[in-house]
Amino acid sequence: MLAEKHSGVQVIVNDENLYMIPAMNMGLRMAQGEYLMLLDDDNVIDPGMITALIRVLECDPNVGIVGPKMYYQDQPGILWYAGVTVSRVTSWTRYRGLGEKDVGQYEKPGETDHVPNCSVMRRAAHEAAGALDDVYRGTYAEADYAMRIRRKGFEVVYCPTAITYHDVPPRGKGSPFRTPARAYLLARNRVIYMKRYAGLFSFLAFMLVFYPLFNLYYLAKGLQVRDSAGTKAYARGIRDGISYALFQSLRDIPTS
Repeated sequence: MLAEKHSGVQVIVNDENLYMIPAMNMGLRMAQGEYLMLLDDDNVIDPGMITALIRVLECDPNVGIVGPKMYYQDQPGILWYAGVTVSRVTSWTRYRGLGEKDVGQYEKPGETDHVPNCSVMRRAAHEAAGALDDVYRGTYAEADYAMRIRRKGFEVVYCPTAITYHDVPPRGKGSPFRTPARAYLLARNRVIYMKRYAGLFSFLAFMLVFYPLFNLYYLAKGLQVRDSAGTKAYARGIRDGISYALFQSLRDIPTS
């Protein structure tokens, strides 16, 4: 349908679910132009968003990737993202403004640890960092990619004048996993990211103290909302995360 309405659009159709990151890499390999956009399919973007993001890249050649302010789609004015910090001791990912009413408290642009969900990047930064890592399939891939872009000398930036609306459940509502595949990746990929980017002693502290605490929290939440499929998948992710920590071995994502 999209290709029929817009002759300049090239649509890639896969016979099976490759998951988010491999699919994004397919698109990036075929994309042309100086700027490349990554956009999850559960967004409604503001008409001026792309222009605002590209303006940041045009004004500062040091910026490699930039992302917008993000609201909940069903709650306009309630923030989902206004920058993020990721602790490389605990692994805690803290979205600035999450669940807050936007009253202008996050209007200052600046560097952020990564940009989830929606971003525009400079082709030079993408070529320097290479493709996103297919190993992640989903969660933590964007945090990993931001680390690699920074290591190539580029900045990762939040732009408050660019806006998108993200179709995700309000904070604290429903299952914390959404799908079994996401539950599995959440548990497993946390370990992959930390093993790559935490120092040795920080990683040991994470595995011995903070990873068990996160796991207890998510397992309890899954059981509380009676998401048995998500809880079981998360438990398998814990198993495979520990396996990666010890042996750097990876398994395929479970299908059920």
